[in-house]
Amino acid sequence: QLTILRDNKDEISKVLTVREEFDPVIYLREFHGETKREDLVAGRSHLQQHLSRGHSLLKALVKHNFDRFINCQNTIDSIHATLKRNEKDMSGGSAGTQNIRLSIEDVE
Repeated sequence: QLTILRDNKDEISKVLTVREEFDPVIYLREFHGETKREDLVAGRSHLQQHLSRGHSLLKALVKHNFDRFINCQNTIDSIHATLKRNEKDMSGGSAGTQNIRLSIEDVE
């Protein structure tokens, strides 16, 4: 029985590890109140290794795809600039759409 779930449903977010309101003390009390200290220490070590690997993988992903990220940003900036120019030049129905299409094709 989880006392936090039984006594106060508003406090559930404190035991959800993906929420900003997560409280490790409450989490440990609710889920590991009977767990031996040695097991908690081993679990902590395992979690640190897991998080470290995830961080390394994320860094590698960004490093490997950095050029793609930059190209995407440049494309977005170009489209934004084109939209701003067309907004100023409200002279013509499909002509504005045509200009956007041509600008997108130029970026590709």
